[in-house]
Amino acid sequence: RPEMVGRALGAVNGVKSLTEGVGPLVFGTLLTMSEKDKFPGWPYFLAAIMVAFAYQACRALPDDCENYTSDFYIQTTPTRNGQHKVVVTSMLEEESCSL
Repeated sequence: RPEMVGRALGAVNGVKSLTEGVGPLVFGTLLTMSEKDKFPGWPYFLAAIMVAFAYQACRALPDDCENYTSDFYIQTTPTRNGQHKVVVTSMLEEESCSL
């Protein structure tokens, strides 16, 4: 549904704009505070932990091949190694991936 795609893109762009403005201010302040600390690189460690959490959250998202069947024609064919090849065909492009 196009209106849902527009909402999702708007939300993503809103969060992106917010983080591009607030992120440098917050981490710049943290880096300045950590200069005289025993462990001066702790803001980078904090950023690495945040990236690890984001990676784990992204693993729960659906795969690219899990599209709406009403919008796409999906055809699966078995391959020699026992996996299935999935071909997703739409009006604009053809995409294939392995399951």
